[in-house]
Amino acid sequence: MRFKITDADIDSAPWRAELDNPHSGALATFEGRVRNHNQGRAVGALHYACYQEGSFYRKHVDSFVNDKSRQYSLIVYLNPDWTEADGGQLKLYIEDETVEILPESGRAVCFPSHLIPHEVANSHKRRLSLTGWLKK
Repeated sequence: MRFKITDADIDSAPWRAELDNPHSGALATFEGRVRNHNQGRAVGALHYACYQEGSFYRKHVDSFVNDKSRQYSLIVYLNPDWTEADGGQLKLYIEDETVEILPESGRAVCFPSHLIPHEVANSHKRRLSLTGWLKK
């Protein structure tokens, strides 16, 4: 199975505005937007991650041995002015290829939870993301 990797940007201005407003219910809005593109099914879980300087996440897949309900992982990055020197790249291991993705603000990444091993490289400054898992 092949997957399409794209550098296409999403319009992140509305997301940033909602996340900056403490009264907007940004998590609910995120789930609502994902639900609209997931045939009405709910996001299984939302995870707000803050990697401090020096943090990383070892290679893994986003499914559990006894629970294969996670179908797709969706990550939205919240890091303005991120550069390659800041580290924290998402590394996707797709067949015999390693794809590195910078966690730039507004970038969204979606991949099959049980098929794509991935990791987060060492981050040289605070790194923020919002991750959701679409379930069966």
